[in-house]
Amino acid sequence: MERIIVALFILAGLAFSQETLKPKTELKPKEPRTVNTSGISSRIMLDTSKSSLEWNGGLKITNKEHYGTLKFQQGTLFINSNKSINGTFVVNLRTLVNTDLSGGSKDRLEGHLRSQDFFDVEKYPTAKLVIKQSSILDKVEEKKYKMLVEGDLTIKNQTHPISFEAILDLDSKIKTATGSLEFDRLLYGVQYRAERYLDDPSTFWNKIVANTQTSMDKVIRDMIKVDFNISTTANLISE
Repeated sequence: MERIIVALFILAGLAFSQETLKPKTELKPKEPRTVNTSGISSRIMLDTSKSSLEWNGGLKITNKEHYGTLKFQQGTLFINSNKSINGTFVVNLRTLVNTDLSGGSKDRLEGHLRSQDFFDVEKYPTAKLVIKQSSILDKVEEKKYKMLVEGDLTIKNQTHPISFEAILDLDSKIKTATGSLEFDRLLYGVQYRAERYLDDPSTFWNKIVANTQTSMDKVIRDMIKVDFNISTTANLISE
């Protein structure tokens, strides 16, 4: 029995001595983790007080024009590391104002444009532009780029693709964009005095007691132009 106990002590001593004689493993610092920033974007908010919209429309034959302004309700712009952009902008159609007329004529036109004949702003109070993609066409000057912008425009709850060019300053603390876009009002159910429906008795034209030639003088252009001047806040939020 004593021999067994002695043998166990000897084995334990050998095991301890071998463990202490093992070379210590050197602790190496961890390699820094590489972060792929290609998909990182910055979110920046629209400054609605410094951004503006100007609309332009009118008669097709006589080229008589009407124009005015609209206001943004809100907007968010995403600027990606490769300078492409995405974003969503909402326009408050109830802010539609005419600026080429005055007095009763101005009030009547504004009321008519807000009515069911046109944009029906009580039922559809906002329009929305969703920018899906963009590409740089040219660098026009320091910090400013000419870009092709593509997205979806929603008016009266109907959505259609749209593309346009804009000049954007993406490098300054406050981002800006200027340009124009045009949309076909017929795509969004705004059919009032459209030439396409001249002979359709279910539209406005069946109320006109006149010949076709006289009616043609009252045709409104299908395309509506909107000039925009956009400015953002200075605060960037990394995504």
